[in-house]
Amino acid sequence: MESFTDSYIVSIRLKKERTLNNLSIEALSQFINIPYEVILDYETQSRIIDIYEIVHFARFYNISIDYLLGFSDHRKPLINTVKLYY
Repeated sequence: MESFTDSYIVSIRLKKERTLNNLSIEALSQFINIPYEVILDYETQSRIIDIYEIVHFARFYNISIDYLLGFSDHRKPLINTVKLYY
């Protein structure tokens, strides 16, 4: 079960990345095709984000999943170390 702290870190970092990229929730919603309300819920800890959307946000912002989840303070992913296949 996800703890309050984990959810808090994810929500803070999602909002931080959005603001660093000068995006409104509306604009982000259009770019990544996730409804405005869902993004707002993630940023306010009203909804738990699933792993597929964590990957989606990490790829969009070019940040590491470890950073987004609070396991690392390094924003950028390691280049060419892992290839994801769908």
